[in-house]
Amino acid sequence: MNREAVTIRGRAVSLHSSILNPRFSASTVLCPDPWDYVSLWLQRKHKDKAGFYWGQARQFYRASTMLPHTASPLSSYYCFLNATKALLAARTVSSSKDHGVTGETDTGRCALVNELVRFKTGGVLPALCRVLGEGCQSESTYNLKLLFWNLPFIHRAYTLTYSSASELFLPLEAHGFARKSNSMETWFWGSIQKRYVTAKTKKTLPAGFEHDGGAGSEWVFRRKKRFNWSGRNLDHSLTELIEYHRKIRSYVFPIYATKNRWYLKKSLAEADKVSHSPLPIIYACMHRLSELSRYDPQRLARHLQLQHNWLLAEFLDCAPAQFIHGIAAEITGDEFLVPESFRMERDASTT
Repeated sequence: MNREAVTIRGRAVSLHSSILNPRFSASTVLCPDPWDYVSLWLQRKHKDKAGFYWGQARQFYRASTMLPHTASPLSSYYCFLNATKALLAARTVSSSKDHGVTGETDTGRCALVNELVRFKTGGVLPALCRVLGEGCQSESTYNLKLLFWNLPFIHRAYTLTYSSASELFLPLEAHGFARKSNSMETWFWGSIQKRYVTAKTKKTLPAGFEHDGGAGSEWVFRRKKRFNWSGRNLDHSLTELIEYHRKIRSYVFPIYATKNRWYLKKSLAEADKVSHSPLPIIYACMHRLSELSRYDPQRLARHLQLQHNWLLAEFLDCAPAQFIHGIAAEITGDEFLVPESFRMERDASTT
């Protein structure tokens, strides 16, 4: 089939970090972190309440960087809570004051599988889920081990910690939107390096996706459903693209870095029990760890001494930046990247 890349102003359209209102035609925002940019954005939009919450989130974020792992979950969680409130306020979405999540320790040994997290139906977390288009009509309980498995930014640490665990995420080598030549028929495609592909890969593609061949070292898949794209009616095409993209983002997630990396989540029976995307999962996990930090710090310290200590430390260290970049993208609709020059300066300062 002859096809061509979908472009806007000569630039190929690809996946976007924002689910709610991605600004595909806007330039990428290059900044070491999104704090100042989002503050100014909210100020220009006269979103004073959201700006207040965002400022509080920033202070809690700073506090977390100076605390040990046994204490940082508390300030990190309040960072997440206030950043989420900023998003809800910016979008004029109301919610009750309840945090929307609670947890408890199951009987048995000190293990992540025995740390339970319950998503409630009312409060801040369910409001976040609903804004992102995720169902939250009934309470659901998960354990931290299962939730950690569903987070791409710590997945390598997870599979090294639990060597028998299945790989859940496939890294995308390339991705984009293709249009059939001389037609408006358009679809999403992605490619995976063949070294990550097994005989079972085709069977574990999410519902609505299919294998699309490949060439050389890459294995290509695509979404079956199509939408119409016409450069002559860009506003209407963008509306269709945003809705189409929202469905894709239920299965493909980013890791925020100097070059954002994208991962396709396989359809595996155990993982399919978790119908939430990374932002609500990160929020819920940090809430449970904040409960341990407040009410049972010795148990949290014990977790940090066991087999899963590195995995837990990776989550505590990396989750704040991942969460804030995700919320910043949802507030503004912009794509954020950390400049390569900033990474080089940071690396030099630590040597």
